Amino acid sequence: MGLKVFGPLCLPGTQFRKSITCLLRLREPRSQKGRRARRTTGPSNRAGACRNQGERPGNPTAHCLPPVSWDVPHDPTWVRRLWSWVIGWLFIGIQMGGVATAQQAVTIDFRNHIPGVLDAPVFDLDGSTRLAGELFLAQLYISWSDDPWTFIPVPGASPFQHGEKAGYWVPRQLDLSDFVAPGDRILVQVRAWELVQVFPFPQRGIFGASRPISLVLTNFPVPLLGLESFKLQPESLWVKREGDQFIVNWVNKGARYELQVTSSLRPPIAWSVVPLGTNLPGFDEVISVTNKIVEPMRFFRLQRWRR
Repeated sequence: MGLKVFGPLCLPGTQFRKSITCLLRLREPRSQKGRRARRTTGPSNRAGACRNQGERPGNPTAHCLPPVSWDVPHDPTWVRRLWSWVIGWLFIGIQMGGVATAQQAVTIDFRNHIPGVLDAPVFDLDGSTRLAGELFLAQLYISWSDDPWTFIPVPGASPFQHGEKAGYWVPRQLDLSDFVAPGDRILVQVRAWELVQVFPFPQRGIFGASRPISLVLTNFPVPLLGLESFKLQPESLWVKREGDQFIVNWVNKGARYELQVTSSLRPPIAWSVVPLGTNLPGFDEVISVTNKIVEPMRFFRLQRWRR
């Protein structure tokens, strides 16, 4: 079955007719190369179309073409070539899109130790013991403001290493392309925490945070230049008064606790244990201890041990 093109053509010159003929000839199969497509002309249309044109032999400046019908045979080979050409350009477009995407990728070289460039280990509560093992994790937070409540976490936390590499988390490349673009200036902060084994899933225990640093992002991995060492922070105590009693509160982070009291801070200090009872609140809930206000002044402290 052939492909037909219809249309009344009445244009000056002969070059247009040749160009149309060549254009349609490209669609002919190889077996019919050089063979003209059939041209059918209705006698009534021809007479009406050329009535006022003065078509004369030997006049190359004006030609009146009647409505024509070009019948080009269907060529499966040509169809396959067309699809190959389309698929080829689609493939090239996809490849170029992938290259453009790769060039626009924004990554952070998430590590706290680069020999000769960066050395910022993370410490435990005492400020001297380096964090080590999979029970301690570090994660990157980013913000466009120095407000601590505006920092958002970047997916992907890294565990800390062992032995000589204690204090340093496992390095990784963090992709920030979903958040920022090359040339942006952002604030970054590293937070580390203890992973507490609580049924049914491990939970975040005590944590610490680094001082925020400012970075300008590029198309290449950006190191955490300016990062400083930090340590984990213990649970915070807060006191609330109700009548002639005061209540000492802190959040249960999965440790073993002991509340102690003394009436003098002069050495040697004699600390006494305040009973907490046996039915303590669950993980991440508030522990409250009620005491009667008495004279003289008393001082409290909270000791903790990891389970």
